Amino acid sequence: MRHQRTQQAASVWACLAMFITLSFSANSSLGSNTLTHAECLRAIDKAILHIDEVDIDTAQSGLATLAQSCEAVPQIHHNLGVIAAQRGQWEKAIAAFERAIALAPRTADSVAQLKSLHEYQAQKAWQVALQTDNDVVEPLFTWQTSSDLDHLVSSTAHSTAGLKSVATVDFELYTWWHALEENDSAAWLDHYVNGYPAPTIDKIRPVPWESVTRDIQFTSRDAAVILKWTKHDQEHHRWLLLTLAGNRWLIYHEAEL
Repeated sequence: MRHQRTQQAASVWACLAMFITLSFSANSSLGSNTLTHAECLRAIDKAILHIDEVDIDTAQSGLATLAQSCEAVPQIHHNLGVIAAQRGQWEKAIAAFERAIALAPRTADSVAQLKSLHEYQAQKAWQVALQTDNDVVEPLFTWQTSSDLDHLVSSTAHSTAGLKSVATVDFELYTWWHALEENDSAAWLDHYVNGYPAPTIDKIRPVPWESVTRDIQFTSRDAAVILKWTKHDQEHHRWLLLTLAGNRWLIYHEAEL
């Protein structure tokens, strides 16, 4: 029975590939290089229905092909993120989730998956740094179909309880660093309290985030962070103080050490 289901799933994915190819060819003759939105949604639903019954290479390849013809459908990029995360391809997973969020900024599911991935990476990094044997549980990643519509990130689930954690601060630091890498001044300033930083603060010339060592400690109210990285054989240290502003950690002091 399992063999029959696997054969059926493989047949579905083969038909899906043919459907994409034929639709793509038809649309190309009309001057279009993409499937219609409805065709994309039907294709993703067929794929997810049988995705657990095919090998992961077939699933990843099939979704990647579908993404080429359905670039604007966030569910496809979300699902590519799920597969990459399942394979431990963390950077690919981050890129796919970020693409899904960029296409649908209000989607709660992709935001939650991306945050859980960053939290997992932060916990693993601290496990290595502290040389502990504590198990770090991988987050659970869930598929999306056409029924997973764009919806608001829930604000009721957030409170100050649980925000004082290494993973939460590390996620804020990651997005702050990513804004520096992208030279996105608006996103960079969004990580500071109003009126800071002073014009005299020099922007960091970032290296890959994976190369940055983070030491995160908490006081009764704030978070103190020391970042350390090496660039051009020179070691750099940056001291940050962050405070809770609503549900976010914002930088209110920054200095070179």
